[in-house]
Amino acid sequence: MERFDSLRLKYKTVTREAFVAKNPPLWLIRELAAEEEEAAKFATVAMIPQAADLVHKPIAPVTATAMIARLRSAPNRFYIYPIAKRATGMWQGRVLVGRALNADIVLRHPSVSKLHAYFEKDTSEQVTLCDARSANGTTVEGKLIPKDLPMVVAPDMVIVFGSVRCAIIAAGRLFDCM
Repeated sequence: MERFDSLRLKYKTVTREAFVAKNPPLWLIRELAAEEEEAAKFATVAMIPQAADLVHKPIAPVTATAMIARLRSAPNRFYIYPIAKRATGMWQGRVLVGRALNADIVLRHPSVSKLHAYFEKDTSEQVTLCDARSANGTTVEGKLIPKDLPMVVAPDMVIVFGSVRCAIIAAGRLFDCM
């Protein structure tokens, strides 16, 4: 996990081709809610908000294109996660998403289960997302995905883990936003 403004600084002298070659092909972007933004200003990692009403707060629908467009105007409001396995991660072949610190993509929010969902590549190299029997569910493009049933995902799709809204972005498009 990294804030988008930090990622921009790290790769400011790299070409698009070098960035795409060095990094995973797909990334997850997450825009912080106003309550989380205040808590994260003085922290090095995203913090769990203290307000109880954040647990399952309904969120307004938004498109991935709208989220990606805001990357440039408010880079400090976004966290970026490569959809890739960490070297120390368990369950090889699956990129785990959850609140637990040993997940590959850690979303520290009370509406996210410890092990919420996971990404996998299927035999045809398509990336799939599977809800791991989470308490608050996972939606892709506004549709609740059934538990333990993989769903194909692609760039420019909006995914909501509990009440944490994210979008998938390709590495090349992420670089173009920098």
